[in-house]
Amino acid sequence: MTSQRDARYFDEHSDPVADRVAVALSKVGLAMKNAQLAQAQEGGLSATQQQILAIIAARGAQRPSAIAQRLGVTAATVSDSIKALCDKGLADRERDPDDARAQRVTLTTKGRRSAESAMGWPDFLVGAIDKLSADKQEAFLSGLVELIATLQREEKIPQSAMCVTCVHFQPWRHGASAPAPHHCGLVDAPMAHRHLRIDCAEHQPASAERAEAALGRLRDGPDATEKRSAR
Repeated sequence: MTSQRDARYFDEHSDPVADRVAVALSKVGLAMKNAQLAQAQEGGLSATQQQILAIIAARGAQRPSAIAQRLGVTAATVSDSIKALCDKGLADRERDPDDARAQRVTLTTKGRRSAESAMGWPDFLVGAIDKLSADKQEAFLSGLVELIATLQREEKIPQSAMCVTCVHFQPWRHGASAPAPHHCGLVDAPMAHRHLRIDCAEHQPASAERAEAALGRLRDGPDATEKRSAR
């Protein structure tokens, strides 16, 4: 007869959860990178050129400096990629109406078609995530928001236009029991966790202190907020 191991066996013989999550994310990241490279090569573009097309398609005409900031690459890298896109007839440069000394980059009709293809490459990942239950998707999104915000604060990744770093975001304004406990001041409407955005075109950056406070309230919940207010 074999003896059953103690219930603590896997506690003593497993890597920390954080380590395993990091490994899992690295595997997902590798799959995404491979899919992006395959899509870019099929269209005769570099990964950076493909990302630039996707950014402009999603957010409209952009200054090269803004593109570099969003991608977390050098201005020189973006400049070379924009030149290549213009040479391929996918992009054009124009004067920025807000500053005659500056230029911004737009897409041509051909560029918009290429951008549609570039923006579709994560579909395989969307399909996999869509197989999770609604509750798991919402919990996953909330966790990723906190993870991305932490990495941004530590300057490990480029800034993203997330709700939690926006001046309009008001966590737990409607209370934890509400179907949509948070609030967006810009559109004056309640929000649930599932409504949290990673990249919002209407994003207006909050101060570092306000963003940190919002993240803390989102993470700790409304009870912690009320306790801090009562002190």
